[in-house]
Amino acid sequence: MKHKLTRKNIDSRISDVRKPRGVRMHRENWQPASALEIERPQRRIHKVVAVIAAALGIILIAYAGYLWAVKNRTEASANVLFGNLRYLLFNSSEQLSAGREEIRAAGNNTESVSTSVSPLKLLPFLREVPNSISQIGQLASALIAVDNSFALLRNEGLGLFFGGNGQELVSILKDTDAGLKQVSGLSDSIRETAEKLGTTPPNVEGSYLALGTELRRQTDMLDALIALLERPESHVLLVFEDTSVLRPGGGRITAYGDLNLGNGSFKSVEVRSVSAAEKSLGDGLVPPIPLQLQETSWKIRDANWFFDFPSSAAKVKSFIETAESDSGNTTQYTGVIAITPDVLTDIVRSLSPIQVDGLKKPITEANFVSETKRLGYERLMNMLLPAIAARIHSLSGAEKGALAGSLANWITNREARLYFMDPALQSYVLNSDWGGGVWPLPDNFSGDYLGFARADIGTKSSLQETLGLRSQIGADGSVRNDLTIVQTNNGGTISQDFMQVFVPSGSHLVQIAGNTYKKVSPPVNYKRLGYSVDSDVAVIEGTRTVDAVDYAESYQAFGRGVFGFWLSPQPRVTRTATLTYDSSRIKISDGTRYEFAVERQPGEDASLNYSVEAPPGWHWRESGKPVFYYNTDHLPGRTVINLTLEQGD
Repeated sequence: MKHKLTRKNIDSRISDVRKPRGVRMHRENWQPASALEIERPQRRIHKVVAVIAAALGIILIAYAGYLWAVKNRTEASANVLFGNLRYLLFNSSEQLSAGREEIRAAGNNTESVSTSVSPLKLLPFLREVPNSISQIGQLASALIAVDNSFALLRNEGLGLFFGGNGQELVSILKDTDAGLKQVSGLSDSIRETAEKLGTTPPNVEGSYLALGTELRRQTDMLDALIALLERPESHVLLVFEDTSVLRPGGGRITAYGDLNLGNGSFKSVEVRSVSAAEKSLGDGLVPPIPLQLQETSWKIRDANWFFDFPSSAAKVKSFIETAESDSGNTTQYTGVIAITPDVLTDIVRSLSPIQVDGLKKPITEANFVSETKRLGYERLMNMLLPAIAARIHSLSGAEKGALAGSLANWITNREARLYFMDPALQSYVLNSDWGGGVWPLPDNFSGDYLGFARADIGTKSSLQETLGLRSQIGADGSVRNDLTIVQTNNGGTISQDFMQVFVPSGSHLVQIAGNTYKKVSPPVNYKRLGYSVDSDVAVIEGTRTVDAVDYAESYQAFGRGVFGFWLSPQPRVTRTATLTYDSSRIKISDGTRYEFAVERQPGEDASLNYSVEAPPGWHWRESGKPVFYYNTDHLPGRTVINLTLEQGD
């Protein structure tokens, strides 16, 4: 007879492999009867669940490996595309063109991956993956389309502008704008998807934020440029400078032109006399103090006075518009283009010979100067500039390349500078370093800065200049600078130069030697005569202090400290001025970035010898030594040097 025991009488831990400890027995080898049955639930369901779980685990592990491979392929494609996007925005589209096959391969790679991962749309948490991969493929196509537009602008833009095909030029600009906006939208979407999935955005050099900012700046600029070119008529002020007489913003102004644009094309240019405009402007404005050594009233020819070119351009524009309005001309200029004589010389050299209506002989590099003297500057420019415009329209591919190379050099050396009233255009110009603005110190700036400008007052100078800057960083992070300025006067008359040294705000001049002691007194009683004071000059001169012993000045301008002094070398004489000053303080730690920026005024040709000594016990990663050296015989408009501190001698 079989006996059944209810479950409540059995210890819950009894199993068919364990002895029942819930029943107390004195015999150690006691075993329950073979007929004893214990009631318990069936375990088949657990086995089924375990099998299913194991199968799913195997599937998930395999699919995870597959997804990892997909991730690697798409991430590699994204890195290729975002890396080329950096070239497109921050370097040259020619570099992008060199990688077009790489871009196509990245796009094809993502297309094949996108098809294989389409089932992921069924899983909510992976639903975005196929769409993101597809967008990477779209980004590849968009980049190539934008590169095509840039290539058209580079190769055909000048010809279309000067050839009267402005509508076609505007159409290409609109295609470029639309393409960049598509790139921007796809880039944002890809990044957002990466964040949702908990992955990092594509690992390209620099931050994604910089890419997004630059894309917006580019599209804002194109929107503004298209709006400007689509106008039936607009005017740009063309300023011609004479760099044999320097002003802090470039050369003294010799003439100016009204560049007339309409419907995307060049229409005409009319060059006008500065002297005639100055007569209309009249007297009554107090000039900056150094100019009072030569002039009683501030004139248009000297309005290019500020080291920060946007400030100079705005002042020149204001003076000329005021002078023209007094004579009945109400033209409002949308921008300013300033050029030095080197620009015209390069153009004549590149396009020579240039046939000019009204002249028997073409203009060449050999006769350009003599024809200027014979005909007068304004008359020759009014004849030559339309001929140059017609010549540019018919340039060959090689000639366009040569002219484009010259344009790059003009920008680098600040021989050509741009200024626009439209904020988006002006922001782009400054960010691209096309506008001659004072270098904006980055946030949390750690390093040093030197700006250098001079004004030739009352003389035409023929100077050879060499700058030497020796910087020493102390153990506490303080920066001590020794600046040497060597001037050799190769001319036949005394040179009279007002020098300006721009340094980080808060810098302190310790000593100066070798400068010329000169005190400038007002030539007339400006207050009694009712002269007005320019507000921009008043702000700067309101911070001015003069040392009674050495006549060196200190003041603030454009977010910088400025040391002002005079140098007046005699003919065929070399003179040296030395300045010692304390600059900014930096934080000393392993890996600290040290940034040095130096910039000069347009038209200046100076050499620079620079050295910076690391704190005791430290060296520079870039040189592997405690001292880093930089030398150049021809200082560009702006040079930025990035260094890294490392511990150890």
